[in-house]
Amino acid sequence: NRINPITKCSKAALALGYRVFAVQHSGWCASSSDAENTYKIYGEATNCINGQGGSSANDVYEISYENAQKYSGSYRQEVYVTNKNMQLQVEYRICMNALPYKATVNVSPLLPHLPQSLNVKILEINKTNILIELQPIATNIIDWVTVDLTWVVYIYF
Repeated sequence: NRINPITKCSKAALALGYRVFAVQHSGWCASSSDAENTYKIYGEATNCINGQGGSSANDVYEISYENAQKYSGSYRQEVYVTNKNMQLQVEYRICMNALPYKATVNVSPLLPHLPQSLNVKILEINKTNILIELQPIATNIIDWVTVDLTWVVYIYF
C-alpha cells in the first residue's frame, strides 16, 4: 500500500502533462495522453475502496484547472519576422516551485497596419520559460517587429 497514492499519482500525471489518472489497488498509478478518452473502456467497477481503486479496478480522477494556481504576465519584445518559422523562449520572470502543466501564450504585433499575423505553437514548458514556435501567416515582410507576449501557466500543488 502506497502512502497518499492519489496525491502522488496526480503529481506524476501532471509531470507528464496528463490531466486524467487512475489509482488501482491502493497505490498502483496509471495515466496516458488520451486517458480521458479511454478510461471507460472496460465499464464501471463496483469494487473500489476509499477512492484508491481495488483488485483490477480503477478510481479515475481528472485534474481540474480550477484547482490550479494560475500565474500570468506580459512583456514586449523585438522579434525578427521572416516567412519561416522561428523559435522563441518566453520567460516567466517569476519564481515557481513546481513545473507548470499547462501554458498558453499569445503574441500580438504592435503595428496593426502590418498584414501579418503569427500562430503560436508551444514546444516545451519549463520551470523558467516556455519554448514556442512562431509561425508567420501570409507575410511578405521581413523585418524586426515589436510584439506583446502574454503568457499564462498553471501549477497544481
